[in-house]
Parts: sequence; structure tokens; C-alpha cells
Amino acid sequence: MNNENIKYRLKFEKIMRLKFIGHLDLLDIFQRTINRAGLPIAYSQGFNPHQLMSFALPLTLGFEGRGEYIDIELTEERDTSIIKESLNKSFPEGLLIISARKLEKGEKSGASLTEGALYDVIVPEDFKITQKDIDGFLNLKEIKIMKKGKKKTVEEDIRPDIYEIKFFDEERQRIQMLISQGSMRNVKPEAVMTEICKFVGREFIFHKYKFIRLELLKRTDSGFAAL
Repeated sequence: MNNENIKYRLKFEKIMRLKFIGHLDLLDIFQRTINRAGLPIAYSQGFNPHQLMSFALPLTLGFEGRGEYIDIELTEERDTSIIKESLNKSFPEGLLIISARKLEKGEKSGASLTEGALYDVIVPEDFKITQKDIDGFLNLKEIKIMKKGKKKTVEEDIRPDIYEIKFFDEERQRIQMLISQGSMRNVKPEAVMTEICKFVGREFIFHKYKFIRLELLKRTDSGFAAL
């Protein structure tokens, strides 16, 4: 790997029909589009060289992403507006670069920085849960779930991983949640919704809910901030 490569962080959205493509297919789209755009992408060394790029955190299949991130390395510097425009010209509908910035030397990767995520959850019309119910749920000292590991299923307390839940639009039954996500601690929003439903005595039916990841977040001295 060439230490002189120039690194860029691209913020993008993955919506509409593209929410149904998996992580490897998304990677393939980025690779082919970067080649088509003629960007001087850097490659790894070895017998099977690959383009140097990394996503901050893969998005669950079927979820929309409004604030996703990918870091790429170029062998030559390019204006960020050129990178953005050249990729957006060739992307399929539902994939769009929102912004691009050059990383300073020594900046950590998006994957290593990510510690939280902000979600919108569109709930069914018959949801019938209030902010009072949500507050009662958040007052629980422990929220234990069974989590599958590589070798066995273990019990885990996810209460420390839930930072905030509120009705973003109570009339339209739209919930917003700030939760822990990243390489160190990672809780799934559908697991949180499952436990909320259990708390109020109703069944959680996954396909009736729409999940939108609004932003991936890093920790700062004052709380959380976008990558």
C-alpha cells in the first residue's frame, strides 16, 4: 500500500429499490462506477489486488440509509466536486453521493470511528404506543436479549446501548432512536423495537416497520457528531 495515496470520505444515501441489494453487491457497484468515472483509485498489493475502499458500517438488507459513509483512496488528488459529480452520473437510481471531503493525514477510518447511529422507524398505524410507554421502557435498568455469537447464543443487556428514543412525529407514529452501533458495541434497531413491543404486550412483526438509518456517528467530548 502506498502511503502517498490521498484518502476521501464520501457520504451517500442508499434508498428506494437499492435498499434490497446486499453489501457485496453495493461494493461491486462502487467498484464498477469508480472505474467508469475514471477516478485514479488505489489498489492493494499482492496476488489479488483490490480497490482500496471501506464502508463505515454495512447497512442491514431492506433498510434505507440516508447518511452512509465510504472511505476511498486515490493515487492522485481530485477535487471533491469532481468525485461527487462523476460518480453520481453513473450510479443507479437510489444511490447518491451527498458530500465528499479529503481526509487529513492521520485521520481514523470511518469504520474505526463509528460508535453510534441515528434511526427513524416508521411504525404501523395500529402501533398505539405513546411517549409515556417509551419513557417507561427507558426506565428499565436492564433489557436482556439472547444474541447469537460465532460459537453460541449468549444473554446480553442492551440497555447501555440505547441512548435515546422519542417520537419524532407522534401523530404519524414515527419513532427516532439513537443507539450504539460500530465494531465495539452494536445493537440492532429491530431488536430494540422487539423489546419495546414486548414491554407493552404486543407482537413485533418485522415487515410492518420501515427502518431508515439517518446518520452514522462518532463520539466527541460533547456527545455524538457525524463522521
